[in-house]
Amino acid sequence: MIKFRSTPVSELISSFLQKDRYISSDFFLGLKNAYENRKGYDKGIWSEALENRFYLKNEDKEAILTLGDIIGETDTDGQISMLTMVSETIGKNLECAKAEKAQKEKLILNMWLFIGIGLGVMII
Repeated sequence: MIKFRSTPVSELISSFLQKDRYISSDFFLGLKNAYENRKGYDKGIWSEALENRFYLKNEDKEAILTLGDIIGETDTDGQISMLTMVSETIGKNLECAKAEKAQKEKLILNMWLFIGIGLGVMII
């Protein structure tokens, strides 16, 4: 929509938030609530939407806030480039988070195994 229609940001956000598939995400729900509370678009809705998202790392929050600053401020090519960059950054962070999760799951499994063995030895 940015590239082909040159839609203003306020219209883009309002049409974007009408779609149910995005509202299922709590970030987008927060974005919608901030948008409705402010009666329109301004850059503050991005920080409001991220306010209580403790599960996001600071790198992800910074990327999303940077996106909020850029949307509507540059030409369409610049906005599309920024969307691509943010998407790649969050994608890399997601891969790192998945690897970290797998590592922690393995650690927890090993801990429970040793605890079980220790309890078995104590019982015997």
